[in-house]
Amino acid sequence: MPETEFSPFDQRLIHALQIAPRATWAGLAPVVGADPTTLARRWTALVDAGIAWSTGYRIDVPADRRAVVEIDIHPGQFPKVKSLLCELPQAATVDITASGSSAVVTVCESDRSSLIEFLLSTLPGLPDVRDIRNHLLTAQLRSADQWTLRALDQDEIDRIPQERPPRVRAPLVVDPALESCIVEELGRDGRTPQTAIASAAGVSPQRVQDAIAVLLHRQRFRLRTDVVSAYSGWPVHVWYFVDVPAGQLGQLSKSLAHLPEIRFAATSAGSHNLVIDVWLRSLSAVHQLEAKIQSMLRASMSVRRQVVLRTPKRLGHFFDDSERHTGEYIPMIQ
Repeated sequence: MPETEFSPFDQRLIHALQIAPRATWAGLAPVVGADPTTLARRWTALVDAGIAWSTGYRIDVPADRRAVVEIDIHPGQFPKVKSLLCELPQAATVDITASGSSAVVTVCESDRSSLIEFLLSTLPGLPDVRDIRNHLLTAQLRSADQWTLRALDQDEIDRIPQERPPRVRAPLVVDPALESCIVEELGRDGRTPQTAIASAAGVSPQRVQDAIAVLLHRQRFRLRTDVVSAYSGWPVHVWYFVDVPAGQLGQLSKSLAHLPEIRFAATSAGSHNLVIDVWLRSLSAVHQLEAKIQSMLRASMSVRRQVVLRTPKRLGHFFDDSERHTGEYIPMIQ
């Protein structure tokens, strides 16, 4: 990856935006420690460099519409299949793993029957696909939007302005057409001004502001600020597929949710009953994490790991071969 200046100040800025993705620069200035103009200028530089970005997505999607899929591809054919996978709106995230001919794909569909059709027909129908292992999700335990850089202390976090609740006079129901517009515009850029969304939707900025507040307050929608893993301090990305005794799954799930390495965790009805996505500080930390998980159990567990080498697509956003955010975006099926 090309060298780009990335300072502790940048980490503080990104952490603040991970806590409050649409906070004003004036509101963040006292916490991060710079004037609003400097914050705005530095955020623009980070976005333009493809190091950080902001997005949004629905969070009221039932687990039975989602799956994590391992795909094995015939040697030498991965570039072609990777491109085809990335163009599918159902493939929200595509990770290329260390095996050299495999991918881990996070899938979301509009309903359960469409998900089944996608898993049984669309994915197997791609050229040069050799094998597929489907992990149907049953419950999400942790979401990556909860993961932060941990560059601010708790006192500073407590001073970050939070999203305001809906106005008393705000409509309680968001028009479906306006909601779709907001989801797409904020999916592309979570800091898109409400005036720009209003122009695209043909409504007033106040109506957009009210609608965003309602969607966030009712937990129908979530905003997220993200960063390239190489600049996060946690550059090693690993998927774990774990099978633990059913009687210990609940307690282990609660314990795992507090481990700082874990970005995503969900129970699964596949060949393994637990799916975990982690960022680690080093490759050797793989063994330390596995030992930590094993120590939480009173019985043996089956673990399969997939070390990620590259992520060409994450939540509909595209990345180049140096892992930089390109700005290209295909709306996910939500």
